[in-house]
Amino acid sequence: LADVNLRGKLHRTSPLEITGKVRPFPDNLFADLSVTFKDIDMTRWDPYARKYVGYTLEKGNLQLELKYLLAKTKLDATNNIVLDRLTLGDKVDSPDATTLPVKFAISLLQDRQGHIELGIPVTGDLDDPQFSLGSAILTFFKNLFMKAVTAPFALLGAMLPEGVGEVDRIEMVDAGGKSPEPSVKKLEALATVLRDRPNLELDIQGRVESESGQDLLRQQL
Repeated sequence: LADVNLRGKLHRTSPLEITGKVRPFPDNLFADLSVTFKDIDMTRWDPYARKYVGYTLEKGNLQLELKYLLAKTKLDATNNIVLDRLTLGDKVDSPDATTLPVKFAISLLQDRQGHIELGIPVTGDLDDPQFSLGSAILTFFKNLFMKAVTAPFALLGAMLPEGVGEVDRIEMVDAGGKSPEPSVKKLEALATVLRDRPNLELDIQGRVESESGQDLLRQQL
């Protein structure tokens, strides 16, 4: 096994470090590599954002922590990605732009410090013609945005503490005229998420179940 220790800078500002071990022979290929890439200025990709996202890219930094283990043709990778202060600007007309609500997804994922942290595991066989590392990562982002559109509360639920449950519907009053304890926990957890995501807006619609409400009033009277 050969030791790998590569260090450099992208555009003289973004430090890159690749360390680990490799065996480059095709019949017994092996690689165990860690990649750290910091302070990547995302505004350099503004032309791509205009074309494929449909917005200008005002600012944003990218941090990468990657771990790749390759044994012959079997790949096991972990991609930890941090988007810092990602900000989209004006909308741009582009026939190639996605129709997904990217701005909404960003507001849903971005915390108060302006961070979006994503962990993307990828496993596969390099001999499989259907496998592509780039396609797997792009599919992850596409599915993430689709989930933000079709099931935003499910995506919110992943940010809540374990055991809180779904927050798309919350019972406010039980038969005794009090807010159930599980509902209180949901509201407290939801308040924490909204406090950490100031750009996220939530509409709350109240609904009264008249029949059960009448029974409750009769019991109280």
